Amino acid sequence: MGVLKEIFLTVFNMSVTAGVAVLLVIGVRFLIRKAPKSMAYLLWAVVGFRLICPYSLPSSMSIFNLELFQKHAVTDEKVAWNFVGTEHSAAEKQSGKLSVDSEKSGGIPAAESGTAAEPEPSEPVRAGRQISEDNRLDGMDIWEILSIVWLAGVIGLGMYELAAYNRLKRQVVQAVKSGGNVYECDTIDVPFVIGMFRPRIYLPFRVAEKERGYILLHEQYHIKRKDYLVKAGALALLILHWFNPLVWIAYHLMSEDMEMSCDEKVIKKLGQTMKCSYSNSLLSFAEPRQRMRGSHLAFGESSVKTRIKNVLGLKKPGKVAVCAAVAVCIFVAVLISVNPRQKNILRYDGRDLADPDAGFEVSYSVDSKINSYLLYREVYEAGELRDYKIVSSGGFQDSGGEIERRGTIQVGRSFKNEDTGMKGQLQWSVNGKEEVDRFDFGQYGFWSVADTYLVGGEVEKKEFKPEEDFVVAAWHLGRTGDTTQAFPCSDFDQRTRSKVVWNANPGEALYRLVVSEMDVWKLREKYEAAPYIREIYASKNSYVGDASADGKLLELLNVGSLGEYTMELQTSEEPYVLTVNFKEEPRDQTVLNWKMKQKAPMLLALIENAGEIHWTYPVAGGDGKETKYRWKMDCAEAEQKLGIDGLKKYTKTLDSLETLQDICARYQDQYEDIQISGDKYVAPDGRKYKYAKYLYGMLPNASFASSYHVLTNDEELTFDDVAWSMLSSTMEDKKDFYWIHERSASE
Repeated sequence: MGVLKEIFLTVFNMSVTAGVAVLLVIGVRFLIRKAPKSMAYLLWAVVGFRLICPYSLPSSMSIFNLELFQKHAVTDEKVAWNFVGTEHSAAEKQSGKLSVDSEKSGGIPAAESGTAAEPEPSEPVRAGRQISEDNRLDGMDIWEILSIVWLAGVIGLGMYELAAYNRLKRQVVQAVKSGGNVYECDTIDVPFVIGMFRPRIYLPFRVAEKERGYILLHEQYHIKRKDYLVKAGALALLILHWFNPLVWIAYHLMSEDMEMSCDEKVIKKLGQTMKCSYSNSLLSFAEPRQRMRGSHLAFGESSVKTRIKNVLGLKKPGKVAVCAAVAVCIFVAVLISVNPRQKNILRYDGRDLADPDAGFEVSYSVDSKINSYLLYREVYEAGELRDYKIVSSGGFQDSGGEIERRGTIQVGRSFKNEDTGMKGQLQWSVNGKEEVDRFDFGQYGFWSVADTYLVGGEVEKKEFKPEEDFVVAAWHLGRTGDTTQAFPCSDFDQRTRSKVVWNANPGEALYRLVVSEMDVWKLREKYEAAPYIREIYASKNSYVGDASADGKLLELLNVGSLGEYTMELQTSEEPYVLTVNFKEEPRDQTVLNWKMKQKAPMLLALIENAGEIHWTYPVAGGDGKETKYRWKMDCAEAEQKLGIDGLKKYTKTLDSLETLQDICARYQDQYEDIQISGDKYVAPDGRKYKYAKYLYGMLPNASFASSYHVLTNDEELTFDDVAWSMLSSTMEDKKDFYWIHERSASE
């Protein structure tokens, strides 16, 4: 369903864009009505381009640069109208079991490892009716319903036209060849051309010789100009865009211009004295109105009255008039064939300063539309957002602020190692207005840093757009003994955190700058919550069966950083389950399970009807056979581990979701206290052990894997040793170990 919706939205966007082109061509067509009709005929090619291709080159000459169109969402390569709602995939409620491969992503933009694609249901959708506040019917939003209606219309109209074409072919099956590609038939009333690869001219019997000459000249010129292919292509576009009345008008006017331009060529060859005689022939073969649409080319087709008036009024146009008409047509063709080039509203030119502690300096200038700026800091640990802070903000002078629209930004930084860890300081000064951000790396256990900045070595002159935040400084953080890798700031501009740069270091502190048309207080209010949290909040969905939305959540929660996976959905019965199947055995099961215990509560909260989150991964046994370990978490377990009540309620507001994200990011399994004495672990019962181990395995007849956290003196102790020792009362060779019991967050 998601694929059909995306196709329809693409067609709809093209149709709206082409509608603007149709209106402009109609206006120009009126202005150049005295010029040869071939010019107007050629202009319709641009409309056809807009109807079939969603992409075009950006240019400052585009008509879509007008303020009227700038209110809508546009990109340089593709025009997308913001009332269409292409940004967010709709939820789909399905029954059955779905499996989606993270390597074959199609339902979500940017297919990377760890993202999921839109699946096909393996079982029928359960019957029933449901309407929610999201305007969904049986789990479908309005655009999904419209996409089904659109497809039904395409199929219905296509079948009707195909049937009409076959009916016409059968009508001339007894036609007699009279020479070349000309055939005569007594079952037709009007001459026409039909055929895609070998076009034929069909004439009624007993056509007068004089009229026969006019008809053949007219139809042969159609064939020479390949109008039969143009007409078929135009009909296909009409079927594709059947819902747009402007496309129907364009089809009719294009056919009219095609015929009139052909009439003009015939009169030019016959001479002006033949206009009356030719007009009489047109009138005598006027095609009935019900047969005007189709892929065939009929001599008496399309607005005979208009064509006769055009023929009778034909005069040789002056050279100046023709040149002016050509210039207008070229100009208009460019206007509507290219996309808008978004106006760059910030110029940013950075350079390093000689003193390393002084950092770097930026020359900037902002457009008159821009009213404010904001600098904020994000801290990520192992790919998870741990801290967020607005560092600086300000308004520009003519919008009530104190910052000039042109000037310099100076950024300094300093780092200092202390007993508790490394501390950093960033000084941010805009035309003398200084802000200082102090950051304690030690609270996250970071002891090393490598820093990069958006300056001359990386970008000589960079231009930005409204509401486009970008990284101006990146501090790459490491722990004791880590080798910290430095990456360019621009590598972090995209928030797809499954990328290598987001997981190469234990932590990243990113300073992002944004400029806006809002006033500074509205901008601060918008950024009160971290953009990452806002994006997650906007991506919550109602149904486990919405594979596209589920996949987006998995990407936002950085599940792909744990390894490649497929996604499996179970919606045939409650509890509804989302399963993440990792393809390879993890290097460290403890780390993967810990990270999934952080992410599973977020998924349970963000997917309204999700009852359980499962994850699996293969483990190779000593005999070479592979066993799949399956783990699960439900809402009750998540609440117990996190020490909260009402997990689902945490997605009601941005503030509560931010609180939940922070709780999950800080989550660690809680165990009873273990003391350390020298090189020994001391159990609560006083026994001492050399090793502390996490052991994983499957108990007999169990559906899910289990884990034991134990103290032992046996370095070779296995999960089976512990399990059999605990389950068996008769086992003679019981292992000596202490099982460390897990505690809930409230204990």
